[in-house]
Amino acid sequence: MGEIVCAEVIGKENIILDVEGVLSFCRNQLSTYKIPQRLQQVTQITYTQSDKFRRTE
Repeated sequence: MGEIVCAEVIGKENIILDVEGVLSFCRNQLSTYKIPQRLQQVTQITYTQSDKFRRTE
């Protein structure tokens, strides 16, 4: 359907995201179709007014 799985990872300051480490963890813990194809390091996850995760396109 043209959708891909994305993940936002909250990282500590001044630490670079270990992309391969996160993907390796996901491969061991998740079904194949749930493994993220795009990772983004963020300082916080934004929520809507009804306390749901804000989804971006």
